[in-house]
Amino acid sequence: MLASLSIETVAQNSRLNNNSLVGNIPMSLTTVNSLQVLDLSNNRLTGPTPVNGSFQLFTPISFANNQLDPPPVLPPPPATPTPPSSSSVGNSATGAIAGGVAAKSGKKKSKDSGPVTTPALKT
Repeated sequence: MLASLSIETVAQNSRLNNNSLVGNIPMSLTTVNSLQVLDLSNNRLTGPTPVNGSFQLFTPISFANNQLDPPPVLPPPPATPTPPSSSSVGNSATGAIAGGVAAKSGKKKSKDSGPVTTPALKT
């Protein structure tokens, strides 16, 4: 049972996959700051998947093939604009990019019609 696992026994790298562990993941494991690798895959764990503390580092594959509740989907952090570096002075380009498609207008020459004549211009 995973609940009997004490914080003192958790190493920096804990590979506990394929051990037939049952029960919930103890929330106390989220406080182990030295935990860098955790593999709990292929067990019979149930309940919520922790997302706080050191558990923010772990990918879904660390918890695969259990009966855990999926972690909540968090929105990505907002993007912050990168200020221009001093090395880009004189090498920047600004302006709008415009595009379009030009189409040729006019009548198409039919295969059955004769040559197309144009009226002469008066000078």
